[in-house]
Amino acid sequence: MRRFSQRYTSTINKKALSLLLLGTIACFVAVVNVNAYDLTPSRWSSNKLNPLYYYVNSQWSEFATARNDWNNAGTHIGSFYSIANPEYAWVSVTKVTDSGVTWPGRCLVMATGGWIDAVDIELNDYYSSTLGTDGRRTVCAHEIGHCFSLKDENDLWCLMHQGALDRVAHGILGPQDDDISGVNAAY
Repeated sequence: MRRFSQRYTSTINKKALSLLLLGTIACFVAVVNVNAYDLTPSRWSSNKLNPLYYYVNSQWSEFATARNDWNNAGTHIGSFYSIANPEYAWVSVTKVTDSGVTWPGRCLVMATGGWIDAVDIELNDYYSSTLGTDGRRTVCAHEIGHCFSLKDENDLWCLMHQGALDRVAHGILGPQDDDISGVNAAY
């Protein structure tokens, strides 16, 4: 009887120790995985950390609001501002109208050897009426996030989540702490 009791107690202790170990690992993973941002391999060089952009054609007024959101976010990137001469701009912002695609905005990054040479941000006017002001603002801020080396995320509480209407529903119109941390990690 005593041998059975010792074996049973030993089994219970092993199970308790295993559960304690798994709980500790789960807590560690939860704490370590605070930042969910994902970065592209390309970066702006130090002489281009104040990205200049140029409007190729008429603009969404929400782009200026999104730009200000990023400028006031506390990132290591300098101010993102507009210039009148496209020859000196590293970023072009173009309004397109294309019903044949499913995106309201996209960011095309041209890079060489890991360094960003230029960026084209396209804002699809076909979706502007369904998005509303907040939707257009979050699309612009999201595309600027790509310009700053951030990838899309699955986290609904981040600006880099792919769904513009999901971001609006959650009140995510500009950069969040995770997005800012990602940019500061890159630069």
